Amino acid sequence: MECIVASVDHMRFDIEIALDEQYGALPLPFTGMDNACHNKECPFLHIDPETKVRDCPWYDRGFCRHGPLCRHRHVRRVLCMAYLAGFCPEGSNCKFMHPRFELPAVQDMQPKEGKKVMITCHFCGEGGHKAIYCNKMPPDVREAQVRQEIDNNSHTSHHHMNMHNGPPPPRGPQKPLEEVTCYKCGQKGHYANKCPKGHLAFLSHAGSGSGGQNQNYRR
Repeated sequence: MECIVASVDHMRFDIEIALDEQYGALPLPFTGMDNACHNKECPFLHIDPETKVRDCPWYDRGFCRHGPLCRHRHVRRVLCMAYLAGFCPEGSNCKFMHPRFELPAVQDMQPKEGKKVMITCHFCGEGGHKAIYCNKMPPDVREAQVRQEIDNNSHTSHHHMNMHNGPPPPRGPQKPLEEVTCYKCGQKGHYANKCPKGHLAFLSHAGSGSGGQNQNYRR
């Protein structure tokens, strides 16, 4: 088979068809790899990223504040004048656009932020209510659940108040007021924030110090 007698350009083998159609290929293992792989023998399926982009519901309604920076697709369509007038005989088969004026759902635009938390009853297993409000629970058991809930709430609030409004940690022994020296005026008996000479007390302290130095110098 080293020498080919006849030309096989007009023939297509099964392996070539499977390679072109990517039969049995797997999806890409990582997102964002579309149009980034140039391997002709890649075993993964290359998906067109344009197929994943949805039409912008705000643009279809009439206006999108994001403009060309919107992550959804903006498709220009011609409005159906008959539908705007009140009735279109073509219905869903109309080649023109039938606008929808309702607002898009919050869950569709923001699925993570608009997701609701479902409460499940621990007594009957049904959703929509807590165990202390379950109608299938006996009265005595319900009273015990209510008391336990009140005790837990009071304990939690009491612990929270103790953490935030509790007594401050004990400090070390303070000096007596007679040994405290004010760093503004240099006198003892008060702190600097309680100095009676005000915020300019350091000037008098400096003046007295300089006067003492001059007297010593004259002597």
